Amino acid sequence: MPRPGRHDDITLLAPGGSAEANQITYSYVRNVPGYNQTHLALRLPVSGSYRSTQGFSAGGQPLSGDSAYVYANETRLHSRIIKFPCGELPTETPANLMVGQSFDGSGSGGSAIIDELRVFGDPSPDELAPSGMMMLEEELLEDEDSANVAEDHMIFPHGMRSSWTSRTNNLGPMDQVPDDGCVLQIGDEIVLLRDLQRGNNDNNFEFDDDGRGAFGTEPMYHHNGTPFFVLPWFVVSRLTRGIGAVEPDIELMDLSGFPPEGFVMIDEEVIGYSYNLSGGVGKKRPGILRCPTYFFSEGGGGGTGQAAFRGRFGTRTQGHDSESLVFWFPHRYPDWYAERADFPELSCLEIKLDARRAWWESVAWNEDSSDGGSLLKALVRVQGHGRFWQDPEDPKDNLFLFEQPDAGDGTGHRIGRQGDQLLIRFFTEYRDGALDPMNMGSNAWKRAPKLEGLVVSYVGDTIIEKHTESR
Repeated sequence: MPRPGRHDDITLLAPGGSAEANQITYSYVRNVPGYNQTHLALRLPVSGSYRSTQGFSAGGQPLSGDSAYVYANETRLHSRIIKFPCGELPTETPANLMVGQSFDGSGSGGSAIIDELRVFGDPSPDELAPSGMMMLEEELLEDEDSANVAEDHMIFPHGMRSSWTSRTNNLGPMDQVPDDGCVLQIGDEIVLLRDLQRGNNDNNFEFDDDGRGAFGTEPMYHHNGTPFFVLPWFVVSRLTRGIGAVEPDIELMDLSGFPPEGFVMIDEEVIGYSYNLSGGVGKKRPGILRCPTYFFSEGGGGGTGQAAFRGRFGTRTQGHDSESLVFWFPHRYPDWYAERADFPELSCLEIKLDARRAWWESVAWNEDSSDGGSLLKALVRVQGHGRFWQDPEDPKDNLFLFEQPDAGDGTGHRIGRQGDQLLIRFFTEYRDGALDPMNMGSNAWKRAPKLEGLVVSYVGDTIIEKHTESR
Protein backbone atom coordinates (compact mmCIF):
# COMPACT_ATOMS: atom_id res chain seq x y z
CA MET A 1 0.00 0.00 0.00
CA PRO A 2 1.12 3.67 -0.23
CA ARG A 3 2.51 5.29 2.87
CA PRO A 4 -0.15 4.85 5.57
CA GLY A 5 -1.64 8.05 6.92
CA ARG A 6 -3.53 9.16 10.00
CA HIS A 7 -7.16 7.98 10.11
CA ASP A 8 -6.69 5.61 7.15
CA ASP A 9 -9.15 2.73 7.33
CA ILE A 10 -7.18 -0.44 6.73
CA THR A 11 -7.55 -4.21 6.74
CA LEU A 12 -5.06 -6.54 8.42
CA LEU A 13 -4.63 -9.80 6.55
CA ALA A 14 -2.82 -12.96 7.66
CA PRO A 15 -1.43 -15.63 5.30
CA GLY A 16 -4.09 -18.06 6.50
CA GLY A 17 -6.88 -15.77 5.30
CA SER A 18 -8.05 -14.20 8.56
CA ALA A 19 -8.75 -10.48 8.37
CA GLU A 20 -9.86 -7.64 10.59
CA ALA A 21 -10.51 -3.93 10.13
CA ASN A 22 -8.66 -1.20 11.96
CA GLN A 23 -7.64 2.45 11.69
CA ILE A 24 -4.23 4.12 11.75
CA THR A 25 -3.55 6.82 14.32
CA TYR A 26 0.18 7.25 13.64
CA SER A 27 2.75 5.94 11.15
CA TYR A 28 6.44 6.32 10.44
CA VAL A 29 8.23 4.96 7.36
CA ARG A 30 11.98 4.36 7.22
CA ASN A 31 12.88 3.68 3.59
CA VAL A 32 16.63 3.95 2.95
CA PRO A 33 19.11 1.50 1.41
CA GLY A 34 19.32 -1.47 3.72
CA TYR A 35 16.12 -0.67 5.64
CA ASN A 36 12.46 -0.76 4.72
CA GLN A 37 10.32 -0.49 7.83
CA THR A 38 6.91 0.94 8.65
CA HIS A 39 5.96 1.59 12.28
CA LEU A 40 2.25 1.89 13.05
CA ALA A 41 0.01 2.80 15.96
CA LEU A 42 -3.55 1.46 15.56
CA ARG A 43 -6.76 2.73 17.10
CA LEU A 44 -8.16 -0.70 18.01
CA PRO A 45 -6.51 -3.66 19.74
CA VAL A 46 -5.31 -6.40 17.39
CA SER A 47 -6.96 -9.75 18.04
CA GLY A 48 -5.11 -11.90 15.52
CA SER A 49 -1.46 -12.81 15.06
CA TYR A 50 0.23 -10.72 12.38
CA ARG A 51 3.96 -10.99 12.01
CA SER A 52 6.67 -11.36 9.37
CA THR A 53 6.53 -14.70 7.62
CA GLN A 54 9.91 -16.39 7.62
CA GLY A 55 8.95 -19.56 5.76
CA PHE A 56 6.73 -20.10 2.76
CA SER A 57 4.94 -23.17 1.56
CA ALA A 58 3.58 -24.45 -1.72
CA GLY A 59 1.38 -27.50 -1.93
CA GLY A 60 1.68 -27.96 1.84
CA GLN A 61 5.48 -28.31 1.69
CA PRO A 62 7.69 -25.76 3.49
CA LEU A 63 10.14 -23.86 1.35
CA SER A 64 13.49 -22.36 2.19
CA GLY A 65 16.60 -21.01 0.47
CA ASP A 66 16.29 -20.61 -3.30
CA SER A 67 12.74 -21.97 -3.41
CA ALA A 68 11.61 -19.46 -0.79
CA TYR A 69 13.22 -16.70 -2.85
CA VAL A 70 11.07 -17.66 -5.82
CA TYR A 71 7.84 -17.48 -3.81
CA ALA A 72 8.84 -14.37 -1.85
CA ASN A 73 7.04 -12.17 -4.35
CA GLU A 74 3.68 -13.80 -3.55
CA THR A 75 2.20 -11.15 -1.25
CA ARG A 76 -0.63 -13.42 -0.12
CA LEU A 77 1.92 -15.51 1.78
CA HIS A 78 2.77 -12.51 4.01
CA SER A 79 0.99 -10.72 6.80
CA ARG A 80 0.01 -7.41 5.27
CA ILE A 81 -1.99 -4.22 5.54
CA ILE A 82 -4.16 -3.19 2.62
CA LYS A 83 -6.10 -0.07 1.76
CA PHE A 84 -7.92 0.62 -1.51
CA PRO A 85 -6.39 1.03 -4.06
CA CYS A 86 -3.68 -1.40 -3.05
CA GLY A 87 -3.04 -3.74 -5.95
CA GLU A 88 -3.88 -6.74 -3.77
CA LEU A 89 -3.96 -9.94 -5.78
CA PRO A 90 -7.38 -11.64 -5.86
CA THR A 91 -7.82 -14.86 -3.91
CA GLU A 92 -10.39 -16.13 -6.40
CA THR A 93 -10.84 -15.86 -10.15
CA PRO A 94 -13.53 -13.22 -10.79
CA ALA A 95 -16.45 -14.18 -12.98
CA ASN A 96 -17.18 -10.59 -14.08
CA LEU A 97 -15.36 -7.29 -14.31
CA MET A 98 -17.34 -4.42 -12.77
CA VAL A 99 -16.30 -0.86 -13.56
CA GLY A 100 -17.70 1.94 -11.44
CA GLN A 101 -19.83 -0.33 -9.25
CA SER A 102 -19.60 -1.59 -5.69
CA PHE A 103 -17.70 -4.73 -4.78
CA ASP A 104 -20.83 -6.89 -5.00
CA GLY A 105 -21.68 -5.58 -8.48
CA SER A 106 -24.63 -3.46 -7.34
CA GLY A 107 -25.17 0.18 -8.22
CA SER A 108 -25.61 2.02 -11.47
CA GLY A 109 -21.96 1.93 -12.55
CA GLY A 110 -20.35 3.99 -15.24
CA SER A 111 -20.33 3.78 -19.02
CA ALA A 112 -16.95 2.99 -20.52
CA ILE A 113 -15.33 1.21 -23.43
CA ILE A 114 -12.04 -0.61 -22.81
CA ASP A 115 -9.97 -0.17 -25.96
CA GLU A 116 -7.11 -2.39 -24.96
CA LEU A 117 -6.09 -4.47 -21.96
CA ARG A 118 -2.50 -5.60 -21.47
CA VAL A 119 -0.93 -7.71 -18.74
CA PHE A 120 2.78 -7.22 -18.18
CA GLY A 121 5.14 -9.58 -16.43
CA ASP A 122 8.08 -11.84 -16.96
CA PRO A 123 7.46 -15.30 -18.45
CA SER A 124 9.76 -16.85 -15.86
CA PRO A 125 8.29 -17.40 -12.38
CA ASP A 126 11.80 -16.88 -10.96
CA GLU A 127 11.96 -13.30 -12.26
CA LEU A 128 10.86 -10.64 -9.77
CA ALA A 129 11.91 -7.54 -11.74
CA PRO A 130 8.49 -6.70 -13.27
CA SER A 131 6.96 -6.25 -9.82
CA GLY A 132 9.98 -4.55 -8.25
CA MET A 133 10.79 -0.85 -8.00
CA MET A 134 14.13 0.91 -7.99
CA MET A 135 14.83 3.90 -5.77
CA LEU A 136 16.41 7.35 -5.92
CA GLU A 137 19.76 7.64 -4.22
CA GLU A 138 19.43 11.40 -3.70
CA GLU A 139 16.55 13.85 -3.51
CA LEU A 140 15.16 15.15 -6.80
CA LEU A 141 14.01 18.77 -7.00
CA GLU A 142 11.16 19.97 -9.20
CA ASP A 143 13.44 21.68 -11.75
CA GLU A 144 16.29 19.16 -11.94
CA ASP A 145 16.96 17.42 -15.27
CA SER A 146 18.97 14.47 -13.92
CA ALA A 147 18.95 12.10 -10.96
CA ASN A 148 21.21 9.58 -9.26
CA VAL A 149 19.84 6.10 -8.69
CA ALA A 150 20.84 3.45 -6.16
CA GLU A 151 22.93 0.76 -7.81
CA ASP A 152 21.51 -2.56 -6.69
CA HIS A 153 18.49 -2.01 -4.42
CA MET A 154 14.99 -3.07 -5.41
CA ILE A 155 11.74 -2.71 -3.49
CA PHE A 156 9.25 -5.57 -3.72
CA PRO A 157 5.80 -5.88 -2.17
CA HIS A 158 7.30 -7.88 0.70
CA GLY A 159 10.28 -5.62 1.34
CA MET A 160 13.62 -4.38 0.03
CA ARG A 161 16.42 -6.49 -1.36
CA SER A 162 20.01 -5.26 -1.44
CA SER A 163 22.55 -6.47 -3.99
CA TRP A 164 19.70 -7.81 -6.07
CA THR A 165 20.35 -9.60 -9.38
CA SER A 166 18.01 -11.41 -11.73
CA ARG A 167 17.90 -15.16 -11.28
CA THR A 168 17.31 -15.81 -14.98
CA ASN A 169 19.96 -13.62 -16.62
CA ASN A 170 22.17 -12.42 -13.73
CA LEU A 171 21.37 -8.77 -14.48
CA GLY A 172 21.01 -6.04 -11.87
CA PRO A 173 18.28 -3.41 -11.50
CA MET A 174 19.92 -0.92 -13.87
CA ASP A 175 20.18 -3.59 -16.55
CA GLN A 176 16.38 -3.60 -16.61
CA VAL A 177 16.36 0.09 -17.71
CA PRO A 178 16.88 0.79 -21.44
CA ASP A 179 19.72 3.25 -22.03
CA ASP A 180 18.21 4.54 -25.30
CA GLY A 181 15.17 6.12 -23.65
CA CYS A 182 12.10 5.07 -21.68
CA VAL A 183 9.23 6.40 -19.56
CA LEU A 184 9.52 6.34 -15.76
CA GLN A 185 7.03 6.86 -12.98
CA ILE A 186 8.62 8.48 -9.95
CA GLY A 187 6.04 8.79 -7.21
CA ASP A 188 3.03 10.39 -8.91
CA GLU A 189 5.10 12.04 -11.65
CA ILE A 190 5.80 10.65 -15.12
CA VAL A 191 9.28 11.45 -16.43
CA LEU A 192 10.87 10.92 -19.85
CA LEU A 193 14.34 9.37 -19.60
CA ARG A 194 16.63 10.15 -22.51
CA ASP A 195 19.94 8.65 -21.42
CA LEU A 196 21.36 6.43 -18.69
CA GLN A 197 24.98 6.81 -17.65
CA ARG A 198 26.02 3.65 -15.83
CA GLY A 199 28.70 3.86 -13.15
CA ASN A 200 30.48 1.53 -10.77
CA ASN A 201 28.65 2.69 -7.66
CA ASP A 202 25.76 4.78 -8.93
CA ASN A 203 23.86 5.57 -12.12
CA ASN A 204 22.90 8.94 -13.54
CA PHE A 205 19.55 9.41 -15.28
CA GLU A 206 19.43 12.25 -17.83
CA PHE A 207 15.89 13.41 -18.51
CA ASP A 208 14.62 14.66 -21.85
CA ASP A 209 14.13 18.37 -22.49
CA ASP A 210 10.76 19.17 -20.88
CA GLY A 211 10.73 15.53 -19.76
CA ARG A 212 9.64 16.33 -16.22
CA GLY A 213 5.89 16.20 -15.57
CA ALA A 214 5.07 14.38 -18.82
CA PHE A 215 1.62 13.27 -19.99
CA GLY A 216 -0.33 15.74 -17.89
CA THR A 217 1.48 15.15 -14.60
CA GLU A 218 3.24 17.90 -12.63
CA PRO A 219 6.96 18.15 -11.80
CA MET A 220 7.35 17.62 -8.08
CA TYR A 221 9.89 17.11 -5.34
CA HIS A 222 10.97 13.53 -4.52
CA HIS A 223 12.95 12.61 -1.41
CA ASN A 224 15.86 10.20 -1.46
CA GLY A 225 14.64 6.62 -1.38
CA THR A 226 11.55 7.41 -3.45
CA PRO A 227 10.66 4.28 -5.46
CA PHE A 228 10.26 4.44 -9.24
CA PHE A 229 9.77 1.99 -12.07
CA VAL A 230 9.75 1.76 -15.86
CA LEU A 231 6.36 1.94 -17.61
CA PRO A 232 6.75 -1.04 -19.96
CA TRP A 233 3.91 -0.28 -22.37
CA PHE A 234 5.79 2.70 -23.82
CA VAL A 235 8.08 1.62 -26.69
CA VAL A 236 10.80 4.29 -26.87
CA SER A 237 14.17 4.85 -28.51
CA ARG A 238 16.35 7.77 -29.65
CA LEU A 239 17.29 9.22 -33.01
CA THR A 240 20.88 8.52 -33.96
CA ARG A 241 20.82 11.50 -36.33
CA GLY A 242 18.53 14.45 -36.95
CA ILE A 243 15.92 14.38 -39.72
CA GLY A 244 14.39 17.14 -41.84
CA ALA A 245 10.71 17.88 -42.32
CA VAL A 246 10.41 15.75 -45.50
CA GLU A 247 12.98 12.98 -44.87
CA PRO A 248 11.68 9.40 -44.96
CA ASP A 249 14.27 7.53 -42.84
CA ILE A 250 14.05 7.47 -39.03
CA GLU A 251 17.32 6.03 -37.70
CA LEU A 252 16.99 4.64 -34.16
CA MET A 253 19.39 3.29 -31.58
CA ASP A 254 17.17 0.26 -30.99
CA LEU A 255 14.19 -1.06 -32.98
CA SER A 256 13.18 -3.57 -30.29
CA GLY A 257 9.46 -3.37 -29.64
CA PHE A 258 8.58 -1.37 -32.77
CA PRO A 259 6.16 -3.27 -35.04
CA PRO A 260 6.88 -3.80 -38.75
CA GLU A 261 4.65 -0.86 -39.69
CA GLY A 262 2.73 1.79 -37.84
CA PHE A 263 3.25 5.27 -36.43
CA VAL A 264 5.76 7.01 -34.19
CA MET A 265 5.64 10.35 -32.39
CA ILE A 266 8.71 12.60 -32.34
CA ASP A 267 8.35 15.89 -30.48
CA GLU A 268 4.94 17.12 -31.69
CA GLU A 269 4.76 15.20 -35.00
CA VAL A 270 3.32 11.79 -35.78
CA ILE A 271 4.98 9.95 -38.68
CA GLY A 272 3.75 6.85 -40.48
CA TYR A 273 6.21 4.16 -41.52
CA SER A 274 5.78 0.94 -43.47
CA TYR A 275 9.23 -0.67 -43.26
CA ASN A 276 11.24 -1.77 -40.23
CA LEU A 277 14.84 -2.26 -41.36
CA SER A 278 16.85 -3.77 -38.53
CA GLY A 279 20.62 -3.57 -38.58
CA GLY A 280 21.35 -6.11 -35.87
CA VAL A 281 20.18 -8.96 -33.68
CA GLY A 282 20.04 -9.52 -29.95
CA LYS A 283 18.99 -7.24 -27.14
CA LYS A 284 19.71 -4.01 -29.03
CA ARG A 285 18.87 -3.73 -32.72
CA PRO A 286 19.79 -0.40 -34.33
CA GLY A 287 18.06 0.26 -37.61
CA ILE A 288 15.69 2.39 -39.66
CA LEU A 289 11.95 2.99 -39.73
CA ARG A 290 11.20 4.00 -43.31
CA CYS A 291 8.32 6.17 -44.38
CA PRO A 292 6.85 5.59 -47.88
CA THR A 293 8.02 8.19 -50.38
CA TYR A 294 6.71 9.84 -53.51
CA PHE A 295 9.72 8.37 -55.32
CA PHE A 296 7.69 5.23 -56.02
CA SER A 297 4.72 7.23 -57.31
CA GLU A 298 4.29 8.66 -60.77
CA GLY A 299 3.22 11.99 -59.28
CA GLY A 300 3.46 13.78 -55.98
CA GLY A 301 7.04 14.69 -55.19
CA GLY A 302 8.07 13.96 -58.75
CA GLY A 303 10.63 11.29 -57.86
CA THR A 304 12.32 13.40 -55.18
CA GLY A 305 12.11 10.73 -52.46
CA GLN A 306 10.19 13.01 -50.11
CA ALA A 307 8.29 11.26 -47.33
CA ALA A 308 4.58 10.83 -47.99
CA PHE A 309 3.38 10.04 -44.46
CA ARG A 310 4.75 12.93 -42.41
CA GLY A 311 2.49 15.02 -40.18
CA ARG A 312 -0.13 12.33 -39.56
CA PHE A 313 -3.41 12.87 -37.68
CA GLY A 314 -3.31 16.62 -38.23
CA THR A 315 0.10 17.19 -36.60
CA ARG A 316 2.64 19.62 -38.03
CA THR A 317 5.62 18.42 -40.06
CA GLN A 318 8.91 19.59 -38.57
CA GLY A 319 12.58 18.74 -38.32
CA HIS A 320 13.89 16.75 -35.35
CA ASP A 321 17.29 16.91 -33.68
CA SER A 322 19.59 13.99 -33.05
CA GLU A 323 18.96 12.30 -29.67
CA SER A 324 15.22 13.16 -29.81
CA LEU A 325 12.98 10.57 -28.20
CA VAL A 326 10.87 8.45 -30.55
CA PHE A 327 7.66 6.88 -29.22
CA TRP A 328 5.70 4.11 -30.90
CA PHE A 329 2.21 5.60 -31.37
CA PRO A 330 -0.71 3.14 -31.18
CA HIS A 331 -3.68 4.00 -33.39
CA ARG A 332 -7.22 2.96 -34.09
CA TYR A 333 -7.64 4.04 -37.72
CA PRO A 334 -4.49 4.39 -39.86
CA ASP A 335 -3.80 7.75 -41.50
CA TRP A 336 -2.48 6.41 -44.78
CA TYR A 337 -3.52 9.27 -47.11
CA ALA A 338 -1.23 11.34 -49.33
CA GLU A 339 -2.15 13.84 -52.02
CA ARG A 340 -1.26 13.09 -55.63
CA ALA A 341 0.09 9.64 -54.88
CA ASP A 342 -0.61 6.11 -56.05
CA PHE A 343 1.39 3.44 -54.25
CA PRO A 344 0.48 0.25 -52.34
CA GLU A 345 0.84 1.71 -48.83
CA LEU A 346 -2.13 4.04 -49.31
CA SER A 347 -5.27 3.09 -47.37
CA CYS A 348 -8.57 3.67 -49.13
CA LEU A 349 -11.93 2.16 -49.95
CA GLU A 350 -11.97 1.53 -53.72
CA ILE A 351 -15.29 0.94 -55.43
CA LYS A 352 -15.43 -0.22 -59.07
CA LEU A 353 -18.56 0.00 -61.23
CA ASP A 354 -18.72 -1.61 -64.68
CA ALA A 355 -21.08 -0.53 -67.47
CA ARG A 356 -20.13 -0.94 -71.12
CA ARG A 357 -19.88 2.37 -73.03
CA ALA A 358 -21.82 4.19 -70.29
CA TRP A 359 -22.09 7.95 -69.86
CA TRP A 360 -21.24 8.64 -66.22
CA GLU A 361 -23.21 11.64 -65.04
CA SER A 362 -22.72 12.21 -61.30
CA VAL A 363 -21.59 10.86 -57.93
CA ALA A 364 -22.97 11.55 -54.43
CA TRP A 365 -22.80 9.83 -51.06
CA ASN A 366 -24.05 9.89 -47.49
CA GLU A 367 -21.66 9.86 -44.54
CA ASP A 368 -21.55 10.03 -40.75
CA SER A 369 -18.80 12.46 -39.80
CA SER A 370 -20.27 14.31 -36.84
CA ASP A 371 -16.89 14.61 -35.11
CA GLY A 372 -15.50 17.12 -37.61
CA GLY A 373 -11.86 16.20 -36.99
CA SER A 374 -11.53 14.30 -40.27
CA LEU A 375 -12.64 14.71 -43.86
CA LEU A 376 -13.90 12.03 -46.24
CA LYS A 377 -12.54 12.61 -49.74
CA ALA A 378 -13.45 10.89 -53.01
CA LEU A 379 -11.13 10.61 -56.00
CA VAL A 380 -13.06 9.64 -59.15
CA ARG A 381 -11.88 8.66 -62.59
CA VAL A 382 -13.39 6.95 -65.61
CA GLN A 383 -11.37 4.15 -67.16
CA GLY A 384 -9.14 5.57 -69.83
CA HIS A 385 -9.31 9.11 -68.46
CA GLY A 386 -6.82 10.44 -65.93
CA ARG A 387 -4.58 8.84 -63.29
CA PHE A 388 -4.92 8.91 -59.52
CA TRP A 389 -1.55 10.64 -59.08
CA GLN A 390 -2.43 13.53 -61.38
CA ASP A 391 -3.59 17.00 -60.34
CA PRO A 392 -7.38 17.08 -59.85
CA GLU A 393 -7.28 20.88 -60.27
CA ASP A 394 -6.11 20.50 -63.88
CA PRO A 395 -9.17 19.90 -66.15
CA LYS A 396 -7.14 18.10 -68.78
CA ASP A 397 -6.13 15.38 -66.30
CA ASN A 398 -9.75 14.13 -66.05
CA LEU A 399 -9.39 13.31 -62.36
CA PHE A 400 -12.10 14.51 -59.98
CA LEU A 401 -11.63 15.28 -56.28
CA PHE A 402 -14.74 15.74 -54.15
CA GLU A 403 -14.63 16.75 -50.48
CA GLN A 404 -18.37 17.02 -49.82
CA PRO A 405 -21.11 14.37 -50.15
CA ASP A 406 -22.90 16.38 -52.87
CA ALA A 407 -22.58 19.52 -54.96
CA GLY A 408 -24.20 21.66 -52.25
CA ASP A 409 -27.64 21.94 -53.82
CA GLY A 410 -28.74 18.37 -53.23
CA THR A 411 -27.47 17.14 -56.58
CA GLY A 412 -24.50 14.88 -57.24
CA HIS A 413 -21.04 15.97 -58.33
CA ARG A 414 -20.94 16.13 -62.14
CA ILE A 415 -18.63 13.68 -63.95
CA GLY A 416 -19.55 13.94 -67.64
CA ARG A 417 -17.30 11.24 -69.02
CA GLN A 418 -17.84 8.07 -71.05
CA GLY A 419 -16.17 4.76 -70.36
CA ASP A 420 -16.62 1.12 -69.45
CA GLN A 421 -15.68 1.50 -65.80
CA LEU A 422 -15.92 4.03 -62.97
CA LEU A 423 -13.30 3.93 -60.18
CA ILE A 424 -13.89 5.72 -56.87
CA ARG A 425 -11.37 5.88 -54.03
CA PHE A 426 -12.52 7.15 -50.63
CA PHE A 427 -9.78 8.48 -48.34
CA THR A 428 -9.83 9.91 -44.83
CA GLU A 429 -7.80 13.07 -44.26
CA TYR A 430 -7.37 14.22 -40.66
CA ARG A 431 -7.70 17.96 -40.13
CA ASP A 432 -5.22 20.12 -38.24
CA GLY A 433 -5.64 19.59 -34.52
CA ALA A 434 -7.26 16.14 -34.75
CA LEU A 435 -4.48 15.10 -32.38
CA ASP A 436 -3.21 17.40 -29.65
CA PRO A 437 0.33 16.07 -29.10
CA MET A 438 0.98 18.32 -26.12
CA ASN A 439 -2.03 17.78 -23.86
CA MET A 440 -3.87 14.93 -25.64
CA GLY A 441 -7.01 17.08 -25.36
CA SER A 442 -8.55 15.97 -28.67
CA ASN A 443 -9.91 12.51 -29.47
CA ALA A 444 -10.71 13.19 -33.13
CA TRP A 445 -7.71 11.07 -34.23
CA LYS A 446 -9.46 8.03 -32.74
CA ARG A 447 -12.42 8.41 -35.10
CA ALA A 448 -13.04 8.22 -38.84
CA PRO A 449 -16.00 9.10 -41.11
CA LYS A 450 -18.42 6.33 -41.95
CA LEU A 451 -19.63 5.93 -45.54
CA GLU A 452 -23.35 5.12 -45.29
CA GLY A 453 -24.49 5.22 -48.92
CA LEU A 454 -23.31 5.86 -52.48
CA VAL A 455 -25.36 7.07 -55.47
CA VAL A 456 -23.91 6.96 -59.00
CA SER A 457 -25.96 8.19 -61.97
CA TYR A 458 -25.14 7.03 -65.48
CA VAL A 459 -26.79 6.36 -68.83
CA GLY A 460 -26.06 3.21 -70.77
CA ASP A 461 -27.76 1.08 -73.40
CA THR A 462 -28.37 -2.60 -72.94
CA ILE A 463 -25.31 -4.38 -74.23
CA ILE A 464 -25.55 -7.77 -75.91
CA GLU A 465 -22.37 -9.56 -74.92
CA LYS A 466 -23.11 -12.78 -76.86
CA HIS A 467 -25.77 -13.73 -79.39
CA THR A 468 -26.44 -17.21 -80.72
CA GLU A 469 -29.14 -18.11 -83.28
CA SER A 470 -30.57 -21.61 -83.49
CA ARG A 471 -30.64 -23.21 -86.95
